[in-house]
Amino acid sequence: CGPASAALGATAAPWLRGEGPDTMILRNFRDQGCVRAHNQALSSLFARWSEETWCERWVGMVSARVILAPDCVAQLQQAIRSHPAVTVVSPKVRLAHLERQDDRDEPDLIDTGILEEAGRMFGKTLELVARGQGERDAGQYEKPSTQVLPGIWCLLVRADVLMRVKIAQEWLDRDLPEAYAMADLVWRLQVFHEPMLYVPQALAWIQTAPKHPLGWSGHVRRWYAQAAAKERAKRSYASLLCIKQATWREFIKALPWCLGAWLVHFGEFFLDPRLFAGGAYRVPLLWRALRARHLIRLARQRLRA
Repeated sequence: CGPASAALGATAAPWLRGEGPDTMILRNFRDQGCVRAHNQALSSLFARWSEETWCERWVGMVSARVILAPDCVAQLQQAIRSHPAVTVVSPKVRLAHLERQDDRDEPDLIDTGILEEAGRMFGKTLELVARGQGERDAGQYEKPSTQVLPGIWCLLVRADVLMRVKIAQEWLDRDLPEAYAMADLVWRLQVFHEPMLYVPQALAWIQTAPKHPLGWSGHVRRWYAQAAAKERAKRSYASLLCIKQATWREFIKALPWCLGAWLVHFGEFFLDPRLFAGGAYRVPLLWRALRARHLIRLARQRLRA
């Protein structure tokens, strides 16, 4: 897989017995990005598996920034056994950072206790927002739930379901960055009415840099930093997801809030001219998003038939 992602496949039984799955390492000579790496890994996995075994296999899609608790996979597998109809599961994800000690080779994981996501839900602008993001984890999301969507940083999907939601020879949209490509997949799973389960007993952490208190000048410098500019530029990808997945009824209902978000984004273009270059680059992606919308509609019709 690529340096920014990992896609691992295994049958349920070996994980439950505590045995490691068969390992396949894909090494690219150049960084193709996490989305292409995921698609490449999934293609290789399905080429090795016979179609008859797909319903017995699960695929873990995990960001390279994620660190799994020692019992995370076991807890997810237990949830799968307890809910046999479920085809998608995801853990609770908290923020953590790594601190390297002078006398130790391995860094220490510092759990901040702050939630990154306890599943996902649709916001008013039809963007998949993280439930509980920024809150201190005090046990407020400790009940397993089928009413929320899975998180985007770590999820397990049954192999046959992944094949059903595959669109245009891709599982993840190569036009999208990692977070939005995973959100696009989660939305597609919801569109295809796949049963999903949030499993709070399974815990994972996503690495983040520790933040220090800043004055007003520090906040301004951080806002104009290159990394912050890239994150703001990525927000326009949320519109592509709406074009691909949202029904006309959903879009019209969300339009007042979408207009407000678009005005905010438009104002950022004037405050940071660097966003213009990225915005112009994404204009051709609109046509491919419309084509993907058509393919998703056809796939849903085939399933209903």
